[in-house]
Amino acid sequence: GVRRQVAVATGWVEAERGFTGVVPPWQYYRGPAFYAMQRGAVYRMLGRSEPRSTDLAIEEITTGVAGLPEQMRTAEWVGDYLCQLVLAYRQVGDRAGAEDALRQVRAIATRCASTRLATWVADARTLGS
Repeated sequence: GVRRQVAVATGWVEAERGFTGVVPPWQYYRGPAFYAMQRGAVYRMLGRSEPRSTDLAIEEITTGVAGLPEQMRTAEWVGDYLCQLVLAYRQVGDRAGAEDALRQVRAIATRCASTRLATWVADARTLGS
């Protein structure tokens, strides 16, 4: 099932951590922080039916974003993970956490002139928390 697939994917991440070769320049973002955010996104989806997974989603995404180099934290693709964080906070009823993450998404949307993220923020505000 899904838990088994998450375990397999986690095994791949662990194998990646042991990689000592040269990382191609186009994969500059792949590292522990990126994989934490990836796991967090998966846990957020699992959290719709397993509340404990939502707690893991919040932990993984928060840790992942914090683990990125400063200049990467405002990249548009990070906004996608922060959107997942907004949803995770909403799943556990943490309005303040959701609002804080939403502010971060809005800031990235503005900085990157991302209409996609700006639309997501507007839609998220309409849906409320």
